[in-house]
Amino acid sequence: MDTCDDWFEKAMASDVTPENVRDALVNCFICAHKGSIVRSPNSEQEIERIRAELKHIFIEADVSFEHPSKEGLMKVCRVLGSMRSHIVSVDTVNEHFGKMMNVLERL
Repeated sequence: MDTCDDWFEKAMASDVTPENVRDALVNCFICAHKGSIVRSPNSEQEIERIRAELKHIFIEADVSFEHPSKEGLMKVCRVLGSMRSHIVSVDTVNEHFGKMMNVLERL
């Protein structure tokens, strides 16, 4: 599996669409949480479990997972940052949040 930096680079190098940013967010979330809430990051079943959990977070934030907007993705990033800082370090959350904001600025 690629690293979070790889996902951000791919997102920045591609045509930046809300769907590409959402996919980078999901994949980076999986990478960042390896060993904590993501036990088997290469397992399709585990990836689908995390994806379903993230879809639920989108729904709770009133953001479409299938067709997210820039504003919706920013909202989800803020929600995830506040929820996950107890699982991964604050530095990691801040670093990834900053990278997501850089990608989102390109939308």
